[in-house]
Amino acid sequence: MHILERYALSCGVKIDKPYILDQYYPILFDKYIIFQTSGKGNSRQYDYWNKVFQYIREYTTDYKIVHVGVETDQPVPNVDLDIRGQTSMRHLAYLIKNSSLYLGVDSFSTHLAGFYDKKIVALYSYCYAQNCLPIWGAKENKTLIEVDWKKEGKPSFSLNEKEKKINTIMPEIVAKAALDQLGIKNDLDKLQTLFIGSEYHNPTIEVVPDSSSYPIFIKNKICNVRMDYHFDETNLVNLANICRLNIITKKEIGIEILNSIKNKVYGFNMVASEDISESYLNQVKSLGIKLNLSADFNEKWPALAEKFFDFKIEKDEIIHKSSIKNIDQINESCLFTSEKIIFSQNKVYSCKLFWEKDQPKLDKQSNVVDNNSFWQESEYFYIYKDERRK
Repeated sequence: MHILERYALSCGVKIDKPYILDQYYPILFDKYIIFQTSGKGNSRQYDYWNKVFQYIREYTTDYKIVHVGVETDQPVPNVDLDIRGQTSMRHLAYLIKNSSLYLGVDSFSTHLAGFYDKKIVALYSYCYAQNCLPIWGAKENKTLIEVDWKKEGKPSFSLNEKEKKINTIMPEIVAKAALDQLGIKNDLDKLQTLFIGSEYHNPTIEVVPDSSSYPIFIKNKICNVRMDYHFDETNLVNLANICRLNIITKKEIGIEILNSIKNKVYGFNMVASEDISESYLNQVKSLGIKLNLSADFNEKWPALAEKFFDFKIEKDEIIHKSSIKNIDQINESCLFTSEKIIFSQNKVYSCKLFWEKDQPKLDKQSNVVDNNSFWQESEYFYIYKDERRK
């Protein structure tokens, strides 16, 4: 039963089409997509909207993306206009009435779009679409994309999920639905997502401190400083004048140096070994620096866990090729993009393996490489098969 039917039955009233009073809102775009996310829990917070936008813009740049909703809704980069928290219900009605498409999660805006019989692409993740789909509007104008319940089991009916089912919806499916509703010819059916790493939606900047100059784009950002790739305390201090530091190191960095830059240290990640002393770690903690101690989970782990018992040493799980989802479909003809970039010697690399081979990032995507070092960073990768190029 639809939720509206449940309300009507409980109240003893009939369902009828409402009257909605809209109010003018100034907008400069003639053709635009109304886009809405959610701020209530995480089960409706889709992590791959940026990828959806990327695919849409491969086929058209005529339509601007306008992000509406309340200020606390999930933020998404690369929209054309973000007016979350800046509209009333009447303003929202006006914007939707004059839009070309509604794109987003199940929300109040979805029902407004249905009332105005607008084109709709909506995602349903923690409940069945049949229970809360937009009542009004032509069926052919609605593309309601649900989680594959046969694969993922029943809906959680919860605002919070440990593993978000909404992320099992592939971005090319959403983008194709939007393009189809807009009447834009596309061949996204020839593209297939095979794997999305758990950290892909979190852009990461890593800096190898092997240079005296650094790019302007890291200014005031949090950067992983890979002292474990190249140990240089002078360059570390120079970096502290530019960005915030999340230091990763296998060697002890001078306490005086850490004290001089501690206000710029976001985190201090020490790779445990027999060469690291407990007294040094206590000195780091005494500076008020957030300390994280970890080690590979191998034959040396028991001895290290005993030595650093008071520091809650964490296990660094090694990712093996066999643990990658859909690995039987992935080969070196597949492509990958990475949301991690490594900056070294004024060059940008998409992963550690390419840094080791000195293969700078020249294109948005590269071919998969069957190498242990490559798979170990797969949590930052988006791997897909693209037959369009053929």
